[in-house]
Amino acid sequence: MQAGMMIGVRPQTAMLQPRALRLSQRQPAVLQRRRQQGARIARHTMAASIDDKDADLKDRIKDSRSAQVKTADLLTVLLQAPDLEGQARQMAGDMNGAFFDMATAYQKLAEKEGNKDFADKLSHVLTVALRVKKATLRPEIQLLNTLMECKTAQERKEVYMRPNTVEALTMNNRYFFNVLLESFVKDVRRSAEAQPKNDGLKHALENAIAIKREGEVVASQADRS
Repeated sequence: MQAGMMIGVRPQTAMLQPRALRLSQRQPAVLQRRRQQGARIARHTMAASIDDKDADLKDRIKDSRSAQVKTADLLTVLLQAPDLEGQARQMAGDMNGAFFDMATAYQKLAEKEGNKDFADKLSHVLTVALRVKKATLRPEIQLLNTLMECKTAQERKEVYMRPNTVEALTMNNRYFFNVLLESFVKDVRRSAEAQPKNDGLKHALENAIAIKREGEVVASQADRS
């Protein structure tokens, strides 16, 4: 997991649904090129004779290229939608972590290639899609995302003072602490240990640990009041 990645958009069971939509020739080259590359490599991978020792690697390559194609298809629908937010709500189940990762990569590629107009359009689509996706998440995940986005302890303190925060911290048998935050800390710690030079992961781990400590205090104070 990368630092800064929105929590809750990577459900392992949430797979992008196949789409028949094809990119038109008018679509920006950055999407069309990636989609064609993904489809071509995926076809070659599936057609290849796979040795047992190479099967796992080739499966990962195939999945990656397939994800490129599907992300391009989803972005095409969003870019052409007359009602972007409404379309994003309809497609919220398809927008998982892989989608946001790859869509962000496309946006950065467009910037690198000097296609500012298209990069700006992708940035707008991603902003709306992320806002819509966040609204579909359970309250505890929304709270953790909000706290992880805070840059200072003072900003987190202001979040703890919001009316619904205590409820999100303690609801569902303290799911926030016992399941969500515990799992998140373990994931980030594992990633930070695997990438010791990644300051972003170190910072994310420090924030997650601070949130656990601060949240326990807030929940305990609420229990006593």
